[in-house]
Amino acid sequence: MTGHVVFVGLALVLCTAVPAANTAAKAVSNPEIIVGTEDVILSRLSSERESSVRPATTPMPSSITTGFRRTVNRVSPSTALPSTVAQLLHMYKTQDLLRQAAVVARIRQRYTAAMRVFYQNGNSEADLPECSAMQVCNKVDVYSTPWVERQCRCPARTTCSKSVDSADGHTVADKSRLYKTCEPVKKLPECRFFRDATWTIEQTASNHTQQTLHCTCPKSAVAYLAKYELVPTASGVNFKYSFACSPQVRQKCQPSEPCRLFTVKKRRVVDEVNSDTLCDCPAQQWCPSHHTDSSISPGSFFKEDHSKIFTGFCQSIV
Repeated sequence: MTGHVVFVGLALVLCTAVPAANTAAKAVSNPEIIVGTEDVILSRLSSERESSVRPATTPMPSSITTGFRRTVNRVSPSTALPSTVAQLLHMYKTQDLLRQAAVVARIRQRYTAAMRVFYQNGNSEADLPECSAMQVCNKVDVYSTPWVERQCRCPARTTCSKSVDSADGHTVADKSRLYKTCEPVKKLPECRFFRDATWTIEQTASNHTQQTLHCTCPKSAVAYLAKYELVPTASGVNFKYSFACSPQVRQKCQPSEPCRLFTVKKRRVVDEVNSDTLCDCPAQQWCPSHHTDSSISPGSFFKEDHSKIFTGFCQSIV
């Protein structure tokens, strides 16, 4: 009798394993699913898997359900059947997680292979300076279609990560930007609110920018421009900007008050977008998350840096 129920358990596992494998294969073969950020991709994979294993709405014949109940009732509590089924389910879950991890890995590889790469100075690796300690070597923008700006070359023939993964051990995330470093970021201490500079950006007279990380902001904190100063050098005067950490505290938006501002700067074939949340929308309302949303109002255009301001207002949930 135990063998019959084990067979039923195996059949159930196989029936659920096949749709999951089909979902993984579909994600890899169909390029349309490789769109958006990884969180969106994973949610799509999860929803497709859930829908594929959802039971049919047609009820099971009463003869089958009655026979199954009789079989289960005849199994004594001392039988080792439950542990066997648990092992089968554990094996299936492990294999399913491995399949999903393989899909995510291949998605990241496609992102990296198709990602546009720009250079802060020049047009090749040879034009980049060597990175100093904890200097940002890559800036990966994940606001829309990911792209990367190369800042400097890592020393000792090490490579700088271009991954869209913010948990690769070499990343400090700030909104829709991932700052990559040659060294592991775990070496950085935690910043104190308002007192420590989480990073500094120094711009030279030749328009070269060097961003250096000093500490990491605590969770649920935001970086803000704390001060700027002029630094005299032998080649001219540099501008140095220091960013500090602040607790993320926002008030409720008032009527006709914008909830988010978007600063869009045109850069060849991509847009560099800075998004700043100003306040939290009231209940039953939401704030646009992208400057191309239909509810966004275009604002001022600045010719000096080729940027344009877009304003987002709270929208009612339909």
